[in-house]
Amino acid sequence: MLYAGIGVFAVFARFFIGWNEGSWGEEYYLEEYETGIFSDFGGMLTVILVTGIVCLIVGIIVWLIGRRVE
Repeated sequence: MLYAGIGVFAVFARFFIGWNEGSWGEEYYLEEYETGIFSDFGGMLTVILVTGIVCLIVGIIVWLIGRRVE
Protein backbone atom coordinates (compact mmCIF):
# COMPACT_ATOMS: atom_id res chain seq x y z
CA MET A 1 0.00 0.00 0.00
CA LEU A 2 3.02 2.29 0.39
CA TYR A 3 3.59 2.39 -3.37
CA ALA A 4 -0.09 3.05 -3.99
CA GLY A 5 -0.02 5.88 -1.45
CA ILE A 6 3.06 7.40 -3.05
CA GLY A 7 1.36 7.12 -6.45
CA VAL A 8 -1.77 8.89 -5.27
CA PHE A 9 0.32 11.60 -3.62
CA ALA A 10 2.41 12.11 -6.78
CA VAL A 11 -0.65 12.41 -9.02
CA PHE A 12 -2.19 14.91 -6.59
CA ALA A 13 1.13 16.79 -6.35
CA ARG A 14 1.36 17.10 -10.13
CA PHE A 15 -1.93 18.95 -10.33
CA PHE A 16 -1.23 20.97 -7.19
CA ILE A 17 2.18 22.13 -8.43
CA GLY A 18 0.71 23.09 -11.81
CA TRP A 19 -2.04 25.08 -10.10
CA ASN A 20 0.20 26.57 -7.42
CA GLU A 21 2.93 27.78 -9.78
CA GLY A 22 0.44 29.29 -12.20
CA SER A 23 1.55 30.94 -15.40
CA TRP A 24 4.93 32.04 -14.06
CA GLY A 25 6.14 28.53 -13.13
CA GLU A 26 7.81 27.83 -16.47
CA GLU A 27 9.79 31.06 -16.45
CA TYR A 28 10.83 30.67 -12.82
CA TYR A 29 12.13 27.11 -13.17
CA LEU A 30 13.96 27.91 -16.41
CA GLU A 31 15.63 30.93 -14.83
CA GLU A 32 16.45 29.14 -11.57
CA TYR A 33 17.81 25.81 -12.89
CA GLU A 34 18.84 26.65 -16.50
CA THR A 35 19.45 22.97 -17.47
CA GLY A 36 18.14 19.57 -16.48
CA ILE A 37 14.71 18.19 -15.73
CA PHE A 38 13.80 21.01 -13.36
CA SER A 39 14.37 23.65 -16.04
CA ASP A 40 11.59 22.12 -18.19
CA PHE A 41 8.44 22.76 -16.14
CA GLY A 42 6.13 20.74 -18.39
CA GLY A 43 8.60 17.86 -18.51
CA MET A 44 8.95 17.89 -14.75
CA LEU A 45 5.17 17.69 -14.32
CA THR A 46 4.99 14.85 -16.84
CA VAL A 47 7.69 12.89 -14.98
CA ILE A 48 5.82 13.36 -11.70
CA LEU A 49 2.56 12.19 -13.26
CA VAL A 50 4.04 9.13 -15.01
CA THR A 51 6.00 8.12 -11.91
CA GLY A 52 2.89 8.48 -9.78
CA ILE A 53 0.80 6.34 -12.13
CA VAL A 54 3.51 3.65 -12.26
CA CYS A 55 3.79 3.61 -8.46
CA LEU A 56 0.01 3.39 -8.13
CA ILE A 57 -0.18 0.46 -10.56
CA VAL A 58 2.73 -1.36 -8.88
CA GLY A 59 1.12 -0.82 -5.48
CA ILE A 60 -2.21 -2.24 -6.63
CA ILE A 61 -0.55 -5.25 -8.29
CA VAL A 62 1.54 -6.07 -5.22
CA TRP A 63 -1.53 -5.66 -2.99
CA LEU A 64 -3.54 -8.03 -5.19
CA ILE A 65 -0.73 -10.59 -5.22
CA GLY A 66 -0.42 -10.27 -1.44
CA ARG A 67 -4.13 -10.96 -0.99
CA ARG A 68 -3.93 -14.12 -3.07
CA VAL A 69 -0.78 -15.44 -1.35
CA GLU A 70 -2.06 -14.96 2.18
